[in-house]
Amino acid sequence: MKSARNYILHILVLIVLIIFAFLTNAHKIWDIQQIVFYNDTQFWREHIAIIGGPSEWLTNLICQFFYFPIIGNFLLGVLLFILFEIFLLVVNKISNSNYNFIISFIIPALFIYMLKNPIFPLNFIFQLIISFILVYLFLRFYSLKIYIDSILFSLFFIALFYTSSFLSALIFSLSVILYDLNQHKGKIWYRLANIILLSTIVYLIAKYVMFLPNDRFLIGKELFTFQTIRLTRVLFIFFAVMLLLIVAFLLHKKLRTASPAPLILNAGIGIVIFIGSWLIPLNDENILPDTFRYFDHTKKWDKILSKAQKLHSNDRIVNYYTNKALYYTGKLSTNLFDYPQSWGEYALFLTTLTEPNTLMDNSNIFYELGHIGAARYWAFEAQTVFENRPEILKRLAECNIILENYQAAKPFALKLSKSIVHRTIANYYLRLINDTTLIAQDKVIVHKRKCTPKVSVFITKQNPENELKMLIETNPKNRMAYEYLQTYYLLHNDVIKFVKNICNMSNIGFNFLPNIYEEGIITYYYMINQKTDTLCGYTISDASKYRFEGYKRALSQFGGNFESAEPFLKETFGATYWFYLHFVSPITLKKEITIEHE
Repeated sequence: MKSARNYILHILVLIVLIIFAFLTNAHKIWDIQQIVFYNDTQFWREHIAIIGGPSEWLTNLICQFFYFPIIGNFLLGVLLFILFEIFLLVVNKISNSNYNFIISFIIPALFIYMLKNPIFPLNFIFQLIISFILVYLFLRFYSLKIYIDSILFSLFFIALFYTSSFLSALIFSLSVILYDLNQHKGKIWYRLANIILLSTIVYLIAKYVMFLPNDRFLIGKELFTFQTIRLTRVLFIFFAVMLLLIVAFLLHKKLRTASPAPLILNAGIGIVIFIGSWLIPLNDENILPDTFRYFDHTKKWDKILSKAQKLHSNDRIVNYYTNKALYYTGKLSTNLFDYPQSWGEYALFLTTLTEPNTLMDNSNIFYELGHIGAARYWAFEAQTVFENRPEILKRLAECNIILENYQAAKPFALKLSKSIVHRTIANYYLRLINDTTLIAQDKVIVHKRKCTPKVSVFITKQNPENELKMLIETNPKNRMAYEYLQTYYLLHNDVIKFVKNICNMSNIGFNFLPNIYEEGIITYYYMINQKTDTLCGYTISDASKYRFEGYKRALSQFGGNFESAEPFLKETFGATYWFYLHFVSPITLKKEITIEHE
């Protein structure tokens, strides 16, 4: 009866973990982290040559299947269940408390919590699984003979350090020490001396022979300054595991009963722990850009706008994706100033102030605009940082095919073909390369070739104006290029060029002036002390003219004192171009625009 209850309880844990894995969204993690596994010797050699590489290789092998949403979510739940089970086996070796089940429950719950940030490395799940498998194996072959025990312990310690990390080896060491305290206290001092000696040796080798950075030594992974996951969060996971092992040991023989009540209590508390791990917010501002990036990849424009409306965030990446979503929902020229624009033109394009994590954002925007040369340029830049990322290889292969550089495209397609997940698209690219007559059937490539400027090189990072004008000259019906150019002029306070470009609206099918365009035109004619009702055959609406008169009257009520007028004007006219021009524009405010790397 008791074994049946235990069996049911473990099945319940598996079901709960799979449910929370679906809530976590494994595909989102895959998309943000760009997890990939290449079935070639180079990929294997790259991983076995570094500390922590083997566990990362295993992570990529398994987690590449997160690409498939249902399979990925199920797989994530199973991985967390394996972690729970193997940790429970180890805890049961060092403690006989009835509450080992609850203690073991906390480990997957911590990962559910941490994975709210989709950039949190899945590698650490595998590191812990490997650690506890080796702990369990060592305890199964536990020997009272010192020399056998020492050799085996040293081999396991070094194996863990190499395959995973130093902290993984410490977790292994702590587990064995706690077992020693229960089974053979005479080994404690000997064990501690062994751990100190091994730790000193691996540290000296790592620092002075292998020249490993501290994060690679401690956690088996390098967290670069541009990555949005902090070392403290990773250290928290490792030290939380160590603390739980100690708690389990302290409860040994102190909370033991044959009653079925603890089993029911275990289940109840476990479910509460999981619900808590999901409901407690993860206060990490870095989640927002990655979330918006995922919505962009999956083309969920309405989700971007609804979330941006709710958050009203001034994060540059959030503002960038908001502007992009406004274009794709047809609202860039009507609702631009309903959302924060304190970054001005620097949140319309990220090329002027770019950083490693935004390199592919730059490539994506130019690809969508139709400037394939610029898209390829930024993809090459991204490859210098993220060499094997599939989205970069796909972009480089496709851009070179569009630009008819077939031999340049081939290596990228061949590399992609080594991935199970990306093999289909890679083989398609290879067919196009080998038989260029097939390209005429690819509507995307044909369209991109019509849009891309004849001058395919990237001109400047500082100012997108020239690239946008080239795109319009190449294809006057390029609506995205036109709207982005006009928006750039407005955000750059350049109403003169904005007005001069109004006549080109007819090329892209505008039947009327959007309200923000009207406000820009009114601003221009007010600056030159003239009035107009029409421009290039478009009529300025009475509503916009009345709105401008109201804005002027409100400003005059405060005697032209902008500082005093700002709160009132923001409430009534905060979504107008005039308010942006006076109170938000970085150019008007002479605000120095910089970005900070964490």
